[in-house]
Amino acid sequence: MIFVLYLGIIFAEIFSVRRKRNIEVEFDVIENKICKGYLKPINCKNSSFKAVLASESGSVYLSNENLPVDTETHFSFNISEPKVLSMVLTPIVIDETQPHTFGEIELNFSAQFDTFKKDVAKKVSVEPAMAAMTKLDNLLYELNNESEYLAHRMGSVDYEHRRMFSFVTVFSVITLVIYFGVNSYELYSLKKFFQKKKMI
Repeated sequence: MIFVLYLGIIFAEIFSVRRKRNIEVEFDVIENKICKGYLKPINCKNSSFKAVLASESGSVYLSNENLPVDTETHFSFNISEPKVLSMVLTPIVIDETQPHTFGEIELNFSAQFDTFKKDVAKKVSVEPAMAAMTKLDNLLYELNNESEYLAHRMGSVDYEHRRMFSFVTVFSVITLVIYFGVNSYELYSLKKFFQKKKMI
């Protein structure tokens, strides 16, 4: 399984060995990385593994002729330029006269930026953080402008709402007065009509 993180790469795998043959794993590492990890042989009976981790140019970063079984053997080193690293795991028999069983080997490898170097830390941590802060500042400025615009707009909407409420109230009162006036006139006309016909 391979996990890719923001500032590094982690590779972890358990290899199962049935026969005596080499396991080869390559890591493509970019510059300015701290590489670390461990190897742990598991379920080995009268057997173990020989491990060699080297670059294509011949630099050897790990060499162990007999890894201890059920124990993590840790390693760490720095890479200052891009390299392709090759790890060769060779199953070995400890005592040829005794029966043996090759088990499994757990490999964990991680690479993270070497932030102990100022120029790398600046490029990897400080500059992205400053860019993120500038972007956040710009977003907050835009949010502030938008909030002020909405507050102004809400004020004008409130003014329009009050104006509309006043208009509706005055219109309702005038309509009510007209309604009572028309009804009073109708009532007066009806009363006059009935008096004329002598019904009242």
